[in-house]
Amino acid sequence: MSTNWYYVESNERVGPVDENEFISLIESKKILDDTYVWRKGFDNWIQAKKLDELKKYLRGREVEEKSKTLNDQEKDSDQEPRSEIPSIIFNWDDVNDQDKIFILRVGSDRGGPTKEYGPFSIVMIEALINQKRVNHLTQIFSPGMGEWELVGDLKRFEKLFNINMKTVERRKNKRCPISARVFLTDDSNFLQGVCRDVSIGGAQVLVSNFNGQVGDLIKVNMHFDDGSFAFTAKGKVTRTLNSVKGFSMRFVELSPEAIQMVSDYVENYEG
Repeated sequence: MSTNWYYVESNERVGPVDENEFISLIESKKILDDTYVWRKGFDNWIQAKKLDELKKYLRGREVEEKSKTLNDQEKDSDQEPRSEIPSIIFNWDDVNDQDKIFILRVGSDRGGPTKEYGPFSIVMIEALINQKRVNHLTQIFSPGMGEWELVGDLKRFEKLFNINMKTVERRKNKRCPISARVFLTDDSNFLQGVCRDVSIGGAQVLVSNFNGQVGDLIKVNMHFDDGSFAFTAKGKVTRTLNSVKGFSMRFVELSPEAIQMVSDYVENYEG
């Protein structure tokens, strides 16, 4: 069976494309050495130049020398992750039912404390709905969606509820979700997740396929999807999460500007 590939173009995830088409895209320079790619079996997105299986298709010594130069520059520079690293724009048509990319938030329908859980796949969420553990007022989010949505408002799940959502009373929750790009070891790999319990001391990041360990140093780019809030920082993993997927981290480098942003966030959204 041919391998299906995905790649990032203009900040959007494209695919799946079969292996023959994928190789043609490389050879025609539609996919470059710095393009982020993914296929089943990968823990996270990775630049094409980092995959041995693709090197023979990339454009010879020119690409090899360019990649070496970029790698040398990255090793010599201890900069925080750049804001221009592409994010993935959310598109329901691209979502596989098995992709664990959704965070669920409960409690907002009762006006009390809220808690985030996940990441979950569509299949897992449908099972939770059938088990009555998730209702139509449960909120759902994935990086790129822009804001929390009600599960009952989404066409993907509305068939599972016998409710007219137009008549449902809605509580407005002012807190916005913070997305996070987590860079492991270098800037060539990243994971996308959602933050909770954010403070100037650190945060928890809910993300699947995290294979780091306690004590690992990571780089993070934390932001609102609308671009109104964004900062980069370095952190140390202090705990891996068992009841949900992800990890807790402590900030080890946070600029004065980032400290002010986090303080404002806590005051305006968490208070």
